[in-house]
Amino acid sequence: MCLTYPAKIISIKNGLAKIEGKELKIKTVLAPDAKAGDWVLVNANLALKKISAKEAEEINVLLHKVEE
Repeated sequence: MCLTYPAKIISIKNGLAKIEGKELKIKTVLAPDAKAGDWVLVNANLALKKISAKEAEEINVLLHKVEE
């Protein structure tokens, strides 16, 4: 099973984005218009698409409910 999760981009260099809260860099090839400060859906170290901050918050609430 694959799970996408929201992540906020801190910086991008050479098509790799550093994301908030993780020592991880993700590829932005599927979200080429993403920039620092944007939220994206991530799966397997790949930004799939940009999302709004509101969508990110809603998804995070749902994911935290699953963890409980």
